[in-house]
Amino acid sequence: MKHSPIANLLLFIVGSMPMAMVTSAPLPDKLRAPKSPTRDSMTKIRWEAESGSLYYQAYLGIIYRTGYKGVSISLHEAKKWTTLSARKNHPLGLANLGAIALWESEGMQDIGARRKKIDAARQLYEDAYLNGLFRMAREGDPLAADLMGDYYYIGIPPNPVEAERFFRIAIAKGYPRSMAALGVDQMRDGGIPQNKKEAIFHLEKAAQQNLPVGLMNLGVAYQRGDGVPQNLSKAKALIGKAAERAHEPARKALLALDANQVPKPSTVGSLAPKPAPKPKVSSAPSLVSQLPVNLKGLDSATVHCVKAAQAGNAEAQRRLGLMFWVGKGVPQDMDKAKAWLTLAAGQGDAQAVKRLALLEKIY
Repeated sequence: MKHSPIANLLLFIVGSMPMAMVTSAPLPDKLRAPKSPTRDSMTKIRWEAESGSLYYQAYLGIIYRTGYKGVSISLHEAKKWTTLSARKNHPLGLANLGAIALWESEGMQDIGARRKKIDAARQLYEDAYLNGLFRMAREGDPLAADLMGDYYYIGIPPNPVEAERFFRIAIAKGYPRSMAALGVDQMRDGGIPQNKKEAIFHLEKAAQQNLPVGLMNLGVAYQRGDGVPQNLSKAKALIGKAAERAHEPARKALLALDANQVPKPSTVGSLAPKPAPKPKVSSAPSLVSQLPVNLKGLDSATVHCVKAAQAGNAEAQRRLGLMFWVGKGVPQDMDKAKAWLTLAAGQGDAQAVKRLALLEKIY
């Protein structure tokens, strides 16, 4: 069979690549997380961060972003500590910078600027994913699992089922931010089954740890009488506790409460509230015969991605390349990862170009 010049070049690139790495290999030192980070005291976390631990620098940044461990929310401190970790490509640092970017996008009135900020956040999450966030989450690290949950919410398209799976990994380790995030999702019909009873349970657990987003959203539930009996005095007390910790949505909700208005649930600073627009399908020729993918045993979302990639969709080609890179949904295969990323980059996908450069640098 004769191939086109592009296909021949692609086959040459694929044929010259090293063997795929095995996902079961031990985690490198920089990805090793503490056994029970949720049990760490603020004294230990700060000491480790100041001593240069990339993990704890990111952890401290996460604490300042979320108000965890009794700390008041501070964007300045969150950025300062997270950046120290992200500069050395630690996945927690990169992902938390993405979460901070989403937080910043919330206050933007200019739609174009907001989209750019969300796109920047998505790229940071993808960089974190490729630098080991998925592996850390799979090993049970609650901070990584929580950020992986966010990652699936801002994907194209969003995948709330996968987000729920990772939030539950973090919840099993006692991490309240995931309790609050999943609780909010279960209160509404946002892609996973609505379950107000379990949602209130998760929000109460997060509120018991004085997490601002848990306090605020449990307060909203009491104000609305949603899943619990309506109780305005309890609502005001809960929302007020969150507002005292510099949680901006809680401050606004408190004003709305005084004005007899009902605020909407919020997970600001952690999730993108609106799904990103669907990417345009490219007219690039399909290379199905050169890059076959066995669809047997793949879930429906992965099958959809494969078919879109084979039809010439650059966005799908990039995502499929990333899936082969880390072995998510498909067997890990660095040859196919580079091949699909090469196709997407050849169609002008800027993110694919960056990922391809990173792949070649690492491998």
